[in-house]
Amino acid sequence: MGKIKILICMFMLLFVQLNLQGQVVIQVGASSTYAKISTAYSTGIPSTITGPYIIELQTDYNPSGDATSNSLSPKTGSSSSNTITIRPAANVSSVINITANLSGAIFTLSGADWLIFDGRPGGTGTDKKITIENSSTASSASCFKLTSDATNNVIQYCTIKGSNTNASGGGGILAFTSIASLTGNDNNTIEYCDITNSGGNRPFQVIGSSS
Repeated sequence: MGKIKILICMFMLLFVQLNLQGQVVIQVGASSTYAKISTAYSTGIPSTITGPYIIELQTDYNPSGDATSNSLSPKTGSSSSNTITIRPAANVSSVINITANLSGAIFTLSGADWLIFDGRPGGTGTDKKITIENSSTASSASCFKLTSDATNNVIQYCTIKGSNTNASGGGGILAFTSIASLTGNDNNTIEYCDITNSGGNRPFQVIGSSS
């Protein structure tokens, strides 16, 4: 009977190890291999994935490195079980402010699928510890742009600020573009986010859609 208990415990331990090995965590910070989200995404994650990945922002992450135009392209093999999550590490207590002044988007999901922006440390609770802000008033300025058939992406528990005051162009704090010639940017979810203006500039469009 004692041998059976030992075998069960060994099996349970093996099961936990296999689960942990199936979820790859990539740390981003000054003392980590990668200092930027965009580099961790493009270089740290292979072009073909067979399991879930987490890009985890550490306490020494410097958001100024990502205060530029970042294009996140699709990864072959992404699915409901093979997601890519960007979030703060569990021990992050201060708000991470990614602030830029760009005529385009800070983050462009160009055909990317099953990508999750989660502002919660460790992916639990309700604290919003990521703020993404574009202070540009240009017509094409945005914080996130989903384009070229980006599908099944999630942006949650983030504070998102924009200043697009121009009525022309396909901008917006969140912009969906290049829709007409494709099947569309489908099944994308924006939830539990605070979406507001940057400074005193009230945005003309919060969510914009254009072909």
